[in-house]
Amino acid sequence: MINLKSFLDELSDEQIANLKNKFLTTQIKKFLDREEYLQTLEAFLACGLNVSQAAKQAFMHRNTLNYRLNKFQKITGLNLHNLEDAFMLSLLIELNQYNRL
Repeated sequence: MINLKSFLDELSDEQIANLKNKFLTTQIKKFLDREEYLQTLEAFLACGLNVSQAAKQAFMHRNTLNYRLNKFQKITGLNLHNLEDAFMLSLLIELNQYNRL
């Protein structure tokens, strides 16, 4: 099965560094390094962009989840209800966590 991690494994160290430098901005990194925001974003993606299901999975009120998604959108410009932007978020999460040994 192909996933983003296996895709990134195929790239060179230079390509990974270029992707991180180009897309993983300081603002986005600050969000992804905060556990509560990362948990929220991952739950939202795992639930197929369904706010109600993601709120239940993350054990939070739906309004809290919406607040965090809106805050993320305001700062990054990514609309997570848009499939292309949601894919970009998936890539950003993987890049932020990606470490090649």
